[in-house]
Amino acid sequence: MMFHLGRDYALYAEMFNRKDKKTKAKEYLNKAIEIFKECGADGWVDKYEKELIEF
Repeated sequence: MMFHLGRDYALYAEMFNRKDKKTKAKEYLNKAIEIFKECGADGWVDKYEKELIEF
C-alpha cells in the first residue's frame, strides 16, 4: 500500500509540473521519495531524485 501511495505522490508531482507549479511539484516529489525510502524501493528513489534535480 505504501508503495502505491508513493506512486500517487509522484503522479501528483508530474501533474503540477505540467501546470508549471514547480514548488508544489517539488513538495509532492519529496513526499514520494520519502515513502519510497521507507519501502526500500531504491530504484524509484534514484529515479525521482534525478527528476528532482532537473527542477
